[in-house]
Amino acid sequence: MLKKASILIVEDDPVSQELLKMLLDKTEWMVFIVSDGLAAVEATDSIIFDLIFMDIHLPKMDGFQAARIIKEKYNLINRNVPIIAVTASTIEGIKENSLRQGMDDYISKPVNSAAIQSVALKYLKNKQSYLPKSKSS
Repeated sequence: MLKKASILIVEDDPVSQELLKMLLDKTEWMVFIVSDGLAAVEATDSIIFDLIFMDIHLPKMDGFQAARIIKEKYNLINRNVPIIAVTASTIEGIKENSLRQGMDDYISKPVNSAAIQSVALKYLKNKQSYLPKSKSS
């Protein structure tokens, strides 16, 4: 039996939440949504995620701080979880800053299906059992 990848979306904007979920629902992956950084940290107490899409500007705890805490927790159990920064920020150097702050990759808003699928497959490709079934099979 194939294990489904668990993906966490951390996004405070309901429209962006639905868009990301819709783009990822085209797969057989399990998608979870939380709306703030603190909830993201708490979600990792009960679920081991394979990939996280994290908005940078979040209530209660920003995305960078949440990512650092999550990475530390996963290091304690000898696991790595890729965390992808997702932001509409147009500040120059935001991508570089995101990577410096511990994010594994970066996607700018508005997101599209090709970008989301490409990043998800990039980080889940070594986990063959996590890949979605081909439409032709």
